[in-house]
Amino acid sequence: MSGKLTLTALGLALALLALAVLRVPAVESETTTDSKSPADLRALIESYVEQGHTLSLHFHEPLFPGESFAEVSAGRVYAGADYVCITERWNDDTRHRCTPFHNLISVSFVTAGRP
Repeated sequence: MSGKLTLTALGLALALLALAVLRVPAVESETTTDSKSPADLRALIESYVEQGHTLSLHFHEPLFPGESFAEVSAGRVYAGADYVCITERWNDDTRHRCTPFHNLISVSFVTAGRP
């Protein structure tokens, strides 16, 4: 009796494992990439810059050593097709630090006195 119970439990475990393995590709195939999101993010950043807002950028990987968050004035930030750059004074020149959009966690701005 113990042998039949063990085989039944083993069979059930294998069946559950097989179902789990079969479901993984179905979940992965449902994942899609929105090809418009880089253009939308670029347009969003550009609109904030045009309105003169100070932007708060939060990065997944630090853009500056040890810093994953940056507050930048409108004149110091610009966006490309799939990246954002922050400029800073560098001696008598300007340094541009750029990162791909996929490194951005959030972009926000503050409006003074407006909802």
